[in-house]
Amino acid sequence: MKDFKWIVVMGVEEYRDSLNEVFQKSGIEAFSEVQVKGFRFTQSQLDSEEVPSGPMNPVYSVVCFSLIMEDQAKVLMEQINQFNKGHERARALHAFQVNVEAVV
Repeated sequence: MKDFKWIVVMGVEEYRDSLNEVFQKSGIEAFSEVQVKGFRFTQSQLDSEEVPSGPMNPVYSVVCFSLIMEDQAKVLMEQINQFNKGHERARALHAFQVNVEAVV
């Protein structure tokens, strides 16, 4: 059986087109995408003993995922590495891959 990976990539909404490009350059034919509304604490909020009250400012992200072959996963992770080298660290793409035990 061939080695499959489940790969997940997350980036801020502004990187939607860049994510499409990363997947295309990696030769991945199909992937899924969901929009995510997240929240981020400021350093002063983390340093404070008081829990922030009221609504927080949302951060909108895109999460893409795909079930792909191991060789494609390696190419995709390298494309993400290259992308991140050219962008500020706080807004980097984040990715992980998981080994897949079985595919039916």
